[in-house]
Amino acid sequence: FNPKEFPAIYGAARVISGDTLLIGGHLFRLFAIDAPENNQTCADASGRAYRCGAEAASWLKSWLQDNELECRVMQQDQNGNMLGVCSLGAYDLGAALVNAGWAVAYVQHSDVYLPYQIQAQEAARGLWQGEFYMPWDWRKIQARKPNIKIIKQKPPKRKRTFINPLG
Repeated sequence: FNPKEFPAIYGAARVISGDTLLIGGHLFRLFAIDAPENNQTCADASGRAYRCGAEAASWLKSWLQDNELECRVMQQDQNGNMLGVCSLGAYDLGAALVNAGWAVAYVQHSDVYLPYQIQAQEAARGLWQGEFYMPWDWRKIQARKPNIKIIKQKPPKRKRTFINPLG
C-alpha cells in the first residue's frame, strides 16, 4: 500500500466529522479509519458521558487549523466524493487520529493503522480513556432505534367570559 501511487489534491479542508473532510466542495472520507459519529456519546475515565464524536472532530479541527493538506484519492464516486489518505506535512491524518485515540483502525478495510490503535489503547488516549461503542456498532444501534416523534397536544382554548362587576 503506497498512497503516493494515487492522484493528489491539495487544499485546506473543513472538518465534517472525525474521519470526513470537505475539500473543494466534495466530501473526503479518510481511508481505513472510523471515528465516532458527531452525535455519538462515550464514557470518560470517571464514567461520565461526553460527546466523543464532537470531541474527535474538534481535535482534528484544532490540529489541522487552516493548513493545506495533500490528499491522495483512492476512490471517487459519481458525485465527486472521495476516499483516500491525507497528510499534513509529514503526518498522515489517519495515523494521527488513531494514535491520539480519536478514531479506530477500520480493519475491515486495512490493518495499516492497527499499530497506532494499540499504542492509543495502551496509553489510554482519547476514546480509550473510558468506554465506547465502536463507531460501526453505534451506527447499527442508531439504525435500529425507532424514529418516534412526540406530538404535544395543544391545551383546549378556554372561553373567555366577561363578568360585569356592576351587575
